[in-house]
Amino acid sequence: MERVPKGIFAELAKPEKTELVAMNGDTLILAEPMQGMYVPHAFVGDDGTGRALYLHTGRADRRVTA
Repeated sequence: MERVPKGIFAELAKPEKTELVAMNGDTLILAEPMQGMYVPHAFVGDDGTGRALYLHTGRADRRVTA
């Protein structure tokens, strides 16, 4: 996974890469803990074409396109 800051945050932080590994079904988990936690990343919802609407990591983030 690569997180790229946008807008004013692009000047304040650099992109971060993190490895995710399969956990079960549509859920991935961090390969290494982040701040002592292994955070699951679950794809949920359906946009009508079979793609997930949200990425859930403790809160649901709507899918966006570049």
